[in-house]
Amino acid sequence: MTKKSADYFDSIINYMFQAIMVVAILVIMIPRLPVTQAAQRYFASQRYSGQIDPRTLDATEEIQWINLVDYPPYTPWISATFYNEGPDKVYIAVNRPDNWLGLDKRRSFIPNLAGGDTRIEIVYYKCEPGKTAEVTVEGKY
Repeated sequence: MTKKSADYFDSIINYMFQAIMVVAILVIMIPRLPVTQAAQRYFASQRYSGQIDPRTLDATEEIQWINLVDYPPYTPWISATFYNEGPDKVYIAVNRPDNWLGLDKRRSFIPNLAGGDTRIEIVYYKCEPGKTAEVTVEGKY
């Protein structure tokens, strides 16, 4: 074998090795691509974008909720301001329907989850039987 044919043989082996490595990397990475995209979407939804989501909630004796992740804006709030316009006391729970906070008429409540591991994903609200209240909410995400 001459030097020229040996170099040619080495370059063919080198190209074959590189092609095998590319295929191996693709085989390993392609199944992980959807997970990576889902993770990127999740982390993008957790960043503060400076947008405000104003809402008015009409509370009755039935437990009601707003789901911010499965319905628009599809992004959890980082913080929110709840203001009870009245006429009666309202109960608010953030993310868990077993941790109610009573909010009297003309009072406000500001849960701030900035820097926390969770965000405001679901807001539950209700009044005592026979009572009603209107709550003005300004969520930030």
